[in-house]
Amino acid sequence: MTPLNDTIRSALTWSTTALPGDPSAGSVALRHAEVVGPTDGPTVTITCGVHGDEGPWGALAVQRVLERPLVELRGRLRLVFAANPTSVAADTRGSPLDHLDLNRCFPGAESGSHSERLAAVLARIVAGSDVLIDLHGGGSWCVNAFAFRFPGSEDLANAVGAPFVVDMAIRTGNLAGHVSAAGTRVVAIEMGGRSVDELLWRDRLGDGVERVLGVAESLPRRLSEPEPSTPVTDLSVVRPSIGGVLVPAVRQDAIGTVVPKDTLLGVVHDLHTMEPSESLTAPFDRTALLLIRPHVAVLEGGAMTYVVGRPG
Repeated sequence: MTPLNDTIRSALTWSTTALPGDPSAGSVALRHAEVVGPTDGPTVTITCGVHGDEGPWGALAVQRVLERPLVELRGRLRLVFAANPTSVAADTRGSPLDHLDLNRCFPGAESGSHSERLAAVLARIVAGSDVLIDLHGGGSWCVNAFAFRFPGSEDLANAVGAPFVVDMAIRTGNLAGHVSAAGTRVVAIEMGGRSVDELLWRDRLGDGVERVLGVAESLPRRLSEPEPSTPVTDLSVVRPSIGGVLVPAVRQDAIGTVVPKDTLLGVVHDLHTMEPSESLTAPFDRTALLLIRPHVAVLEGGAMTYVVGRPG
């Protein structure tokens, strides 16, 4: 038995679940952990890496929580740090085995393709959770700064402290929608990503996770209440009409801010001549920047480049 003055990390029990009957997966298996505290409380599951190109940022943010004393934990905590293992390893949004979006495959299918079978396994792991914290944590190609606020789980999203919050209806097919149908309360957090400030965002996301666990009564609250998130409506994606080389005009320090209409976000240059071919600008009188590409990047026409909205 783990002494109660030890950390939550020291008491984790790790399990490996193979994907049923999936010859294409080879040795692919899902690793997940569980720990039970000394007092009764909720069952909380934290998932990271459902989209592989959103990488390790969410998993890194959770590490500080695991250093809390085990005696503080109430109930059961489940952890899945690489929910889409082949996708995380390849740094791609979907698995290279079938190129499906795992977050459109729930509740999954035992005899389906790789991602559908993986969704079925994940659905079993998260079953019975009182709260799901689904971390999407930015990406290898972008930084972002918002949380989704679902009906009945508003207090969880408000605890995150993200710059922006987006009210979202429950949808079928994704993990949040699947568990919500069974009565699980959900918060999905899109915060952080690759930039020179990535460790600052890791810490900010870690604070948010800790506060959500406090609201869920999984851990005692020890952090102060965050500044209220700004509600954002009219989410829109700014995309180049043709492909080329993006040279950003706004960098990582702009994420989570509001800029005036027509603010230059980036310029797309012709791939062959490097002549400017298209300017991407802020569309609203006051434009909230929820997702940006802070780096020079080669884009295809129609690529998601910025996610913006109207701040409330």
